[in-house]
Amino acid sequence: MSRIAIPDITSATGATADIYARVKKISGGRVPNTYAALGYLVPASLAAVLDAQGTLNSGSLSRQEHETIKLLVSEKTGCDVCVAAHSFVGKLVGLPVDALRAIRAGQPTGDARRDALVRFVSHLHTTSGTISEDEFNAIRAAGYTDTQLAEISLTIALGIFTNTFNRMNGTRQLSASRVSRLAGRAWHHTSRFRPAPHGRTCADTRDIKPLSWNS
Repeated sequence: MSRIAIPDITSATGATADIYARVKKISGGRVPNTYAALGYLVPASLAAVLDAQGTLNSGSLSRQEHETIKLLVSEKTGCDVCVAAHSFVGKLVGLPVDALRAIRAGQPTGDARRDALVRFVSHLHTTSGTISEDEFNAIRAAGYTDTQLAEISLTIALGIFTNTFNRMNGTRQLSASRVSRLAGRAWHHTSRFRPAPHGRTCADTRDIKPLSWNS
């Protein structure tokens, strides 16, 4: 049970009602628990998350790259629920099971570009962004552009924000069956900003857009 109690979303008014309506429009009529709490407590924070993710969704990183980053950050943050959710979405967007396990362990996945991304994100997380010139040159040599480096940083930041909030709040998680149903809905959604399943601690893919799937 979540630690922070919020009113039923049907009673929302003002800025909270407005941001709930925005979430419902892009998530098939639902307001996930994470977003319900953020929308009630600080509506502008949820709007900022949606705006930032919309920017990433229209960026140049692939769905697999988004999920690689989110899975790795979730693992390093220690959110087991989020790890499970991003493992599920990772499979949905085509990441092999062996690659998902390797990403979590920080081991080679068999894909040089992906492995460079995993090393880079690991360094950023461990050092809070203080990396060596060699590490910076390595990610550039792997083919990542300066714009993509900014997108990587934003993906990490969004993941850490929602992971931290949900771990603090103990946000209630969805059952695996509901995550699966919502994932399918997200996959077929045709709007510019489509939701992707997230566990209790994630809020993040180009064609599957991130929402934290908590009921």
